[in-house]
Amino acid sequence: MSKNSLALAQMLLDTPGDPNMMMDSAGKRKFTDQELDDANTTKVQQALRLATSANVAEGLEILKFLQETAPNDAVLSLMNARALKKYKSVKEGEAALRSDIAKIPPERCIGLWISLGAYLDESGNPEGARIAFEEAKKNQNPKTMFANIQIADYWFTRSQWANAREALEGANKAGLVFDSSGWMRLSEICNRLRDYDAAENCLAKAVAAGGTPETLATIEMLRAMNLQGRGELAIVKGDTSQSEKDFNASRAALRRATEILPASPLAWVSLSDFERRMYQRTHDSKYLLASEQAADRVLDISVGYWPGIRNKELVYLEKEKIDDAIAVVDRYLSAAPKNIDARKELIELLIRANNFSRAIDLAQEGSRLNPRDAEWQNMIGNLNLRRNDIPGATAAFDAAFIIQPDATQLLASVTQRVRLEKKDWNSVLQILRANSKVVATSIRLQILLAVALVNSGQREPGLVAMKNNYKIIQDGVAAGSISPDEWNTWYTGLASCFDKNPKEAEAFLATVVGEKPMEYWNYIGIATLYMVQGESGTPEAVKMLEKSAEVAKASGAKDANQQQAAALLQAGNLLYASKNFSKSMELFEQAIQLIPDNAGALNNAAYLIAKSGTNPARAVELARKSVELNTAGVDDFLDTLGFALLRAGKASEAIEPLQKAIVIGQKPASMIHLAEVFIELKRPLDAKEFLEKAKKQKPTDEQLEEIKALELKLN
Repeated sequence: MSKNSLALAQMLLDTPGDPNMMMDSAGKRKFTDQELDDANTTKVQQALRLATSANVAEGLEILKFLQETAPNDAVLSLMNARALKKYKSVKEGEAALRSDIAKIPPERCIGLWISLGAYLDESGNPEGARIAFEEAKKNQNPKTMFANIQIADYWFTRSQWANAREALEGANKAGLVFDSSGWMRLSEICNRLRDYDAAENCLAKAVAAGGTPETLATIEMLRAMNLQGRGELAIVKGDTSQSEKDFNASRAALRRATEILPASPLAWVSLSDFERRMYQRTHDSKYLLASEQAADRVLDISVGYWPGIRNKELVYLEKEKIDDAIAVVDRYLSAAPKNIDARKELIELLIRANNFSRAIDLAQEGSRLNPRDAEWQNMIGNLNLRRNDIPGATAAFDAAFIIQPDATQLLASVTQRVRLEKKDWNSVLQILRANSKVVATSIRLQILLAVALVNSGQREPGLVAMKNNYKIIQDGVAAGSISPDEWNTWYTGLASCFDKNPKEAEAFLATVVGEKPMEYWNYIGIATLYMVQGESGTPEAVKMLEKSAEVAKASGAKDANQQQAAALLQAGNLLYASKNFSKSMELFEQAIQLIPDNAGALNNAAYLIAKSGTNPARAVELARKSVELNTAGVDDFLDTLGFALLRAGKASEAIEPLQKAIVIGQKPASMIHLAEVFIELKRPLDAKEFLEKAKKQKPTDEQLEEIKALELKLN
């Protein structure tokens, strides 16, 4: 009974807007198909909103009943708190958890303290989370180290690998003897931290602990992950020989996993994915054949296994068979229409095939299946924008706001009206005034309202509003309630108020600031005003950015180095665009000295140094460090490394990072760079293939010119 009740509560609270969960007193569906087709109307949305609220209330009532029968159930308490946060407020969720803790003796509160820690971390209070987790540890049994294990599991789900490792290793150091699953979990954490030696050591202990065939197969798959990570790291360091050894050992581990569990779809998916990536690295067709054979084996085992379908789709895409990729996902979605991942994947495929009409149909079906989820209408809006259907896009963004009447959706709705060359400021003003309560919750909307006033003939009230918004941001930043990033919003609005006249805007700013000294964000903002002027505004923009760096340095603030570096990098970018390479490189080097471990700064500097051709070796050095620092494998960083290697005369080494960048991001820039590599290596067919791929990824005008230039080289 309790399991069924919990499942019902979870459904009601997770998807209260699902029409299938909305029943009348007779147990029949409350809304007809026709009503759901009209779900974007205010009338139906109001009815759906009421039904949704009723489902939420019912879900909370069920949880209350279950908690009365199990007052120290940490899972129930956390579920209740999350629901209160989602549908009421963060404070109410926290208060409910603390109330649950107060009712129970300390020795029985371990799980509840962990739930509170998780809740506080999810709510943006990491210090509160740390305190709660420490409370949980105080009363744990040293023989089981329950709190450490649960805390490690939580950090694992949040991808906080260092925290997860600390908690898990703490349990082991305290004397807890791990079984194979404990060592496997620690191995995966070490892998994510790129500590491959420690990860492999954990797997050796997992093997020694023994286990079922399923366990042994999983160990081999984890070992393959470690070896692949080692191989990729060897490539970044330029050690091709070691990388080949690691990749071969990884394949052997995956094959052992399929031999141990020949009917495991996961093992075969892992092998197929590995072979496909080897094909991307080498362009040797034998790897693609091996990948396809493993992919087919997955579907033989389980035809309805979504990871297997997705894997087969990727193989088809590698073979340039987009119609087959669409067909395999389409068949799966027909059988599982509520699989959101499959629906989104099919929409992306249809976009690649330039079939926007069908993509929009699928998004509309997604909206009908989830009429209280604004995401689908936003997707329809963006799809219509891509096919230049402005009225369709506007209607979709408006529908999203009807479904979810909050600041985010209102911002999307009104922004749509100023996207065109002829901006409809009157409509923006009308909509914002009609939704004043929502506007009051968002400084961005308040700035937009001020700009709309200025641009619809009410200049003085608009500028007064801009002054008020400046004060709100200033006070909010000082109090920590508003992000400093909102200064960018304010200065962007200021530029719109003075229509590319930075001198007038600067004079207005002086009246706003008054007799106070100009601060870091003031100079950054003024620089933005001059940047809008294009190349003619560059000298003044650079001057302002250098002033902002000086102010940051003099401030002695804890983030002074980051602020200085950000200003110097921006100034360097402007000087680079003006072909003042020597000065731009000087500023890049200054920025890197300030933040030597900032992967983004290193990446930007490496790319521009490589592009200028002034110091290719330095570009490679910075790019390698950027990739090593960034454990997430950002495609832009890998692209920069490949590009820097190409410019340094190391075309063969450039293939691997560029291939990986393409796998992650599918961006035309990486494809163009790889084509250039293949031209350098006298592989014209491969070069042509990637130039054709780049053309299909909506390249910019500048990238199209690069493609044409490379095609001329080929011809």
